[in-house]
Amino acid sequence: MANVLVTGGAGYVGSVCCAELLRAGHSVVVVDDLSTGFRQAVPPGAPLCQSDIADPRAMRSLFSENKFDACFLLLPLSMARRKPFQSTKSMQRSQPTLMVKPS
Repeated sequence: MANVLVTGGAGYVGSVCCAELLRAGHSVVVVDDLSTGFRQAVPPGAPLCQSDIADPRAMRSLFSENKFDACFLLLPLSMARRKPFQSTKSMQRSQPTLMVKPS
């Protein structure tokens, strides 16, 4: 089975995604800054790394401790609607961080 990173895994869609991945037998790690999500929403069995995905130091640490086979990058729709330009910039900043393959 796969080791999966789910960003935004403490939100509604992310937590359901995590629960289904776990139910299917995958390992799941959640990254969420809890700005719109809730710690209680993260399903048991999925460790939570409370961090901003745009923080390169936190992401390097996470990737040095884990090898991921897949990543779900989930952005809160409420944030995208309220601050579309800020949300887009945040995703642009975070994607290179998440896409760098650790050595």
